[in-house]
Amino acid sequence: MEEQNHDFSQQLAEAEQRGYQRGLNEQITSKMMEPAVWESNAPEPDNAPREFQILASARKSIWDL
Repeated sequence: MEEQNHDFSQQLAEAEQRGYQRGLNEQITSKMMEPAVWESNAPEPDNAPREFQILASARKSIWDL
C-alpha cells in the first residue's frame, strides 16, 4: 500500500512539473509573439528629424576661450 502511495505521489509531482513547464513555454511563446521595443512606436525613417536640436548650437566652454 505504501508503494502505491509513493508511486501516486511521484506521478502527481511529475504531472505538476509538466504543467509548470507547459505554462512557462506558453508564456515564453506569447512574449516572443509581441513586437520588440524598437518595432513598436518607432518613427519611420522619412519622418525622422534631419539633425538633433541639442547639437544645433554648441556652447563655448571655458577651454574654448
